[in-house]
Amino acid sequence: MDTKLLAQTLMIIDPEDVTGNVTPILSITGQSSFNTIADVVNAVLKFLFPLALVIAFVYIVWAGWDLVQSMGNPEGMKKAQAKITNAVLGLILLGISYWMAQIVVRIFF
Repeated sequence: MDTKLLAQTLMIIDPEDVTGNVTPILSITGQSSFNTIADVVNAVLKFLFPLALVIAFVYIVWAGWDLVQSMGNPEGMKKAQAKITNAVLGLILLGISYWMAQIVVRIFF
């Protein structure tokens, strides 16, 4: 058996496999799956956009909680409404940036 291959592959025995076959669960070959800069950008965007959506959702919920807790106080209501407005504007900018990134990738890559 090639020791280099053994060192670069994490092996695990599948508990449901009664034959005792060893199945690689992670193989590190030294080659990247990113061939172009577009692949890197696409991978980063696939991670960042859902994260930004979750953050915006949490921010809107937080603003809603602040709105409820203001109990009619005009200053507290203004702050909560400003948070909601900022979150919605952030979501709009996120959508526009996603749209622009998709256009750039389709045109240039």
